[in-house]
Amino acid sequence: MNKTLLTALGIGALIGGFFTSWLAPKVIAWYFEPPVEIGVNCRPATEWAMAKLQMLQGLGLIAGAIVGAIIYFVVMQRRNRV
Repeated sequence: MNKTLLTALGIGALIGGFFTSWLAPKVIAWYFEPPVEIGVNCRPATEWAMAKLQMLQGLGLIAGAIVGAIIYFVVMQRRNRV
């Protein structure tokens, strides 16, 4: 049961992180748009920054998965030798 619980928590955390990374930039961009034109609008800059954040989060996810897989296979090979 302990392993099942940890797996469910891990999957839930990944899904929650995915949806937060997807929705949060849209909410932040909406928040930074002024209700009336005041001569300065931060929305385009905010949308650009959030798009870069999402891209880097995706790259970090892929890089982390690759590093994790490499570590897993190295550990498994060492266990099989012993």
